[in-house]
Amino acid sequence: MVPVKTDVFDGGGFRAIRLPEQIDLGVGEVLIETRGDEVVIRRGGKTIGDVLREVGFEPSEDFMKEGRPDQGVVEVRKYWFED
Repeated sequence: MVPVKTDVFDGGGFRAIRLPEQIDLGVGEVLIETRGDEVVIRRGGKTIGDVLREVGFEPSEDFMKEGRPDQGVVEVRKYWFED
């Protein structure tokens, strides 16, 4: 991948980096380390699937084979302080 410029910004007590679309780390924990003047980000941590397998749970072959059922219309509620 060719190096791409991006932004580092403050996010209320933490620093964040906007990742380009070409970099897909998924969702979850990452490991960050510095090597000289480079910052290296690697996938890390455990997924919920990893934890379930560790405790012996494995879904059956046909689990959600047809996909997720239609949830219907979702009602959007206003908070009491909204007009």
